[in-house]
Amino acid sequence: MTTEIVLTMLQHGDSQFPSGAFAFSAGIEGMLSDGLVEGADLTVLLSAWLRHRWAKFDQVIAHRSASFRGDMTRLAGLDAQGEAMLLSPTERAGSRRAGAALLAAHLRLGTPGASEVDEAVREGSLRGHRAVLEGVLWAALGLQSSQIRLMSAFSYVNTLSSAAVRLGVCGSMTQQRLLTELTPLITRLLAEPIGRDTELSSFSPLSEIAMTRLPARHGALFAT
Repeated sequence: MTTEIVLTMLQHGDSQFPSGAFAFSAGIEGMLSDGLVEGADLTVLLSAWLRHRWAKFDQVIAHRSASFRGDMTRLAGLDAQGEAMLLSPTERAGSRRAGAALLAAHLRLGTPGASEVDEAVREGSLRGHRAVLEGVLWAALGLQSSQIRLMSAFSYVNTLSSAAVRLGVCGSMTQQRLLTELTPLITRLLAEPIGRDTELSSFSPLSEIAMTRLPARHGALFAT
């Protein structure tokens, strides 16, 4: 990778980039309220989500949306498929909100193709889910699929572990140890090929239940 590509990845993968992910915990907040998660559980929890959610859903969508860049028909079809597989209304809305925040940032930065994506979202042909927009917008920055998937993986675990820190489940040093422990798993998952016949799948029932119950709770710090 060139220095320019590395700097681009560091900039857009940074937790301070206004991607909208800061407001989402993927159900960790609800699971904490229900007594289903503690600091010692985070490695197991995030490992399971990486294997059964990110690797087979978010990663595949980001990979395909990057290759569909410029083809709004195929991009819209992928976006609709992702929408149909997000079972929780809270998660569907959250994914759209995060996608909208990411798109807004790229519009202000003048990322190539962002205005066309924005037009499709405004017209309603594209719902604008986060994983879809990550792939197409990061590809517009000149990143390849392997780099996009690496950024997606890091963003996924960093966002959720940061949410755990803000919720008091763990401290910042525990978060750093967690990221270190998950590196070999992420490396293995990134090495697995994604073929044309690779089907989207997602299995994170505790997360989905926690997010579905969110509207019934009296208060929440996170959108999911």
